[in-house]
Amino acid sequence: MLDHLTMLTNLIKLDLKNGPFLTGSYLTWLVESRYNIPPWTPNDMDVCCRSIEQFNHVQQILEPLATNIRVSNWLGTSSTYWTINDFQFQAFVHSVTVNERLSWADFTVTAIASDGANFLMQDDTLEDIKNKILRINIDTNPWKHRDANSQLERYTKYINRGYRDVDNLIMERINESSS
Repeated sequence: MLDHLTMLTNLIKLDLKNGPFLTGSYLTWLVESRYNIPPWTPNDMDVCCRSIEQFNHVQQILEPLATNIRVSNWLGTSSTYWTINDFQFQAFVHSVTVNERLSWADFTVTAIASDGANFLMQDDTLEDIKNKILRINIDTNPWKHRDANSQLERYTKYINRGYRDVDNLIMERINESSS
């Protein structure tokens, strides 16, 4: 897995201040790997581009290497996935600062970003990853754009990865939003 990160950082200059930067569960897995052997592996690496120009640059580099290309639209955001060496690299445009992006994360364990060497995360992120605690990111209301099925899917994904919903607070919130 680390070879994917090395490959990407050798091809694309990542920048936490100006973008593009990495975000998503690949980073959660990477941090978790420092403390124990995760019972799961990520299926992609997310590249957050702050502009269409950055996205075009990433696309220009990754597309010729890809054996498969897939475009999706999730929650109004267009994403492109490039499969390279049986691993997916996803890029999308989200024209926000890295700190704003962290506030969009639904859970504290995914409120993390990196340039491949340095990590930025919210205050509870590291401890929650180390202790396998799943909690809603209190800096925002990330689920206001998601329906109950999408919320449940994200919740189940992390429960299956060994994270614990302390006091079932997240499940209560999902149930509230579905009624």
